[in-house]
Amino acid sequence: MSDKQFPASLKPIVSRGYGQTRGSNIWRSQVQGGLPRQGRAYYYDAVPISVTLVVSGLGRQIFWLFHTSISGGADSFQMNHDTGNGIEPHNVLITSNVTETTQDGINWVISFTATAERTSIQDPTDLGEALWPLYGEYGEGL
Repeated sequence: MSDKQFPASLKPIVSRGYGQTRGSNIWRSQVQGGLPRQGRAYYYDAVPISVTLVVSGLGRQIFWLFHTSISGGADSFQMNHDTGNGIEPHNVLITSNVTETTQDGINWVISFTATAERTSIQDPTDLGEALWPLYGEYGEGL
């Protein structure tokens, strides 16, 4: 885990441009007639998370200072995301180009993909084992 922390005051917006894409760690081989043969290729799959920040000019400057501190995006860092278990820290890398736009020169939109090495939802836990049947019985009232 990295000891570098994404600036807490730069919060991704969640109403637009935020989401995750689960990769596939399943291999598949087509067979003649019938379902494909498949299996797990590896235990954890990296999880790309689309991040959009709307910041002021000062926030933009803080982002780029942080970006420089992580070797221009080459180093991993801790960033809070919700990948299924609520907001929690993830060790991530920036795995895309960083784009920024402005309409008025005051507010800046910064976008990039932060890829998590793994997420806590991928780890089996006692809570996860108990939660599934409880949700089946109680639903959203749980």
